[in-house]
Amino acid sequence: MKFNYTRLRQSIYRNGLTQHKLAELLGISATSLSLKLNNRIEFSNKDIINIVNILNINPNEIHLYFFDVNVNVHQHELYD
Repeated sequence: MKFNYTRLRQSIYRNGLTQHKLAELLGISATSLSLKLNNRIEFSNKDIINIVNILNINPNEIHLYFFDVNVNVHQHELYD
C-alpha cells in the first residue's frame, strides 16, 4: 500500500529542516529517508516515533502524516 507523505514533507520544511538534516537526526542515510518518503521502503516504528518527536507532531494526528492512503484516479473512479 502506498501512502501520501505530502503533509510530512511540509512539516519537515516548516520546521526549518531538510530531508538530509532530518535523516542525520534520525541516524539514517539521506538515501534511506528518500526511499521511505517515496514509498520504496516502509518507515519503522522507531522512525515514526523519532520523527513525531523531532517535528513535534501531535500524537493524535500521526495517521495524517504517515498513514494517508494515496488513492490514484482509477481507484477513486471505482468508488464514485
